Amino acid sequence: MCTYKRLRKQTSIKNERLSMNLLTKLFVFVKWRIF
Repeated sequence: MCTYKRLRKQTSIKNERLSMNLLTKLFVFVKWRIF
């Protein structure tokens, strides 16, 4: 988590938004895989 926060600080708003979008997609995918 610490490294993630550090990376978020370094990245720009656009990259942050993209990464968040990818994370949400990944989360949904994993959720569907489990259930």
